Amino acid sequence: NLPAGVSASINGLIAKISGTPETIGSTTYSVIATNSEGLQTTLSGTIIVNAVAPIISTPANTTIVATEGSEITPVTFSTDKVSTFEVVGLPNGLTYEVAADGKSITIIGTPTEAGDFNYSVTAKADGLSSTIEGNCLIAEKPVAPEITEPTNGTQEIEVGTAIEDIVIMVDKASEFEVNGLPNGLTYDVADDGKSIIISGTPTEAGDFNYSVAAKADGLSNIFNGSFNITEPKDPSTGI
Repeated sequence: NLPAGVSASINGLIAKISGTPETIGSTTYSVIATNSEGLQTTLSGTIIVNAVAPIISTPANTTIVATEGSEITPVTFSTDKVSTFEVVGLPNGLTYEVAADGKSITIIGTPTEAGDFNYSVTAKADGLSSTIEGNCLIAEKPVAPEITEPTNGTQEIEVGTAIEDIVIMVDKASEFEVNGLPNGLTYDVADDGKSIIISGTPTEAGDFNYSVAAKADGLSNIFNGSFNITEPKDPSTGI
């Protein structure tokens, strides 16, 4: 009586027991040798099959690098036997699915929070368990710079008179693009990239619509303003 997966073979005077046991437990077996005169000798033995913890294969992408609001690349952990799984430490928005055969688990989803998260996957079978640890590096979702609009973004002024400096501030370091300023006006960007100042003295008359675009993380926001610039009045006539 041998355990499942183990068999006996006889080659002449040699009896061989071999195989891979498929069940856990203790099995007593007997080998009976009979000679040509009908005499027998019996040898008894025991095969003890101990439980072993599931072996988890480690995927290459146990470190999950993603951006808040963007779906991750699925991460699959496989085991060598049917197991139950426990996963702890995943950020909000991530979850997992267990395969129908109970031999793998896949982490999926779209993270809804940014941060550095340590997680673990535990596979349990036959009263034993194995654990693999991983890491989630979730970057904040990019947002466009927020512009604090100046109160003097629209001005009426004469040619040759300096404008009131226009300070446009943003909440993060940005690149700026300015279009539509009349001749004589220019701009300077602060060293920290969080503000821009339009200044100068217009040298031409007319109505001018200008825009200031602040760009960061591939996104942008735009402030629009205008100038109404008139020719200077004749001091003698006031016209």
